[in-house]
Amino acid sequence: MGDKTYIRVQGRAYEVVGTEAGQYQVRHPRDDAYQPPVVHNGAGAWRLEAEDPQQWEGLTLWRRLGHLVDGMGDEDLLNMAAITGIDEARLRRLHSNSEPLPALLGDSLVRWQMSRRVTDVIAAMRDGQPLATELDALPWPCSHACRVGRPVCWCG
Repeated sequence: MGDKTYIRVQGRAYEVVGTEAGQYQVRHPRDDAYQPPVVHNGAGAWRLEAEDPQQWEGLTLWRRLGHLVDGMGDEDLLNMAAITGIDEARLRRLHSNSEPLPALLGDSLVRWQMSRRVTDVIAAMRDGQPLATELDALPWPCSHACRVGRPVCWCG
């Protein structure tokens, strides 16, 4: 949303602003109101400073990883836990210490998002929907064209 930064806490979006001390806080519409401090891991996981990740359980630990888990269902997140071997204790430590995502987890989440985008484009192509928006979102070399046609059976 423009040049502003927003975090999602319990399903609600809050604008985050930097302070002169290099910290972050939730912006309140009134300048004289309390603006709670927030901390982040530099990879999309934000939390209010007063929150205690040690109290979080299960899917909450996964959902609080930020934008990389947007659009993932419960089953997707549980599969990600199984694939990466990341358990609740590791996620609690990550959130509590504002640690970056482990490389395997970050890479797996990015790949899941990319796979979902490609699947969405294929589904739109099959449904005959205009693809301008979907294709613009994908990295595509200017020198190549994409032709969409009927499936061809090469099996005999």
